[in-house]
Amino acid sequence: MVQDDEHVLVVLRSIEANPLRASLVTDPADYRWSSFQHHGLGRADALVSPLPEWERLGRTEAERRRRWRTKVGAR
Repeated sequence: MVQDDEHVLVVLRSIEANPLRASLVTDPADYRWSSFQHHGLGRADALVSPLPEWERLGRTEAERRRRWRTKVGAR
């Protein structure tokens, strides 16, 4: 359960890092059923809804994606 707006990014990070923790992939971008490709790489995905909290990760989209890749543990 997402407790508040700040918690949504913690939950999202946990979900997107699960394939790494389960040793299914060595990079979360390699797990095709994850929203990481959208958040970490900027690939369009009609199934992903915008998160207002996402803007807090950086001033530009590139900066936000870079920081997200670091948070999730991507290469």
